[in-house]
Amino acid sequence: MTEGLPTRHGPMRRGYRPARPGSFIWRWAGILTRPMDRMSPAVRAGHETVQEVSDRSNERALGPEPDMAEREELLGLLTNSAVFVGVSILILGALLGIGFDALTDGSIGLFLARATGVAFSAPLMALGMVWAGRWSVARRDLARRRQTPSSASQPGSRDLVYALPLAVLFGAFLALV
Repeated sequence: MTEGLPTRHGPMRRGYRPARPGSFIWRWAGILTRPMDRMSPAVRAGHETVQEVSDRSNERALGPEPDMAEREELLGLLTNSAVFVGVSILILGALLGIGFDALTDGSIGLFLARATGVAFSAPLMALGMVWAGRWSVARRDLARRRQTPSSASQPGSRDLVYALPLAVLFGAFLALV
């Protein structure tokens, strides 16, 4: 009955909540898009700051009236970056552990590699898995030419809660391997 009535963010949609400036997902997206935003013609000409261009691109992808194609691209970037950084940390931790084992003849290298994997790599890879699910839904929304995104494709701070069980499983696996 209240479907379509205006709110302060535009027409009301059931289930979709836009990301807010300053939220976890807004900051993460801003960090990832900042190198691309620096190359913007408006920034190079000095008309806008990098932060303004970043906020505008986040608004287009995550705001109240998102561009579905830009949203799908941003979710893909979020997913790939989280998995890439998680795997990179895992590899660096393993190399660090091998180096310590070669230098000290003890078990500290194995402990260091496992601790790095459990503490840093597992949470990032779990968050990447949650975002992969959201990215999949965003691709489906784009293929179906939906005008508004489904709530399942909206990333947010609750993704950290959803990633927690996966992080525990990844962490247990990395601790035992």
